[in-house]
Amino acid sequence: MVLDELVSNISIDELLLHDGLHADHPEIWLCVNGKVFDVTRGRSFYGPGGGYAAFAGRDATRALAKMDTGAATRTYAVVSDLTEEEINTAKHWEATFAGKYQFVGTLAPQAN
Repeated sequence: MVLDELVSNISIDELLLHDGLHADHPEIWLCVNGKVFDVTRGRSFYGPGGGYAAFAGRDATRALAKMDTGAATRTYAVVSDLTEEEINTAKHWEATFAGKYQFVGTLAPQAN
């Protein structure tokens, strides 16, 4: 995939492929609040062995909101029980990523 090409809806399965471990998908993506960002430039942080590698290829909303790398999930993040402070923390991280990294697209809605 060309980095400048925007993808409107990214499935959770596509997101999982962009964890820095797949040679055929070398980009590293993460999702926060439904927005997917290409954090490949930060490979030393988000790539294999990096301090935030747990976020790579994941919906990291809950993990970022709670400041807990262990809360990064291979499925859609559960956010219904987040406190107002945690929601605001996730919004802060979303703004940080938006200012620093390429927006790739939005996470496709979860199928019922």
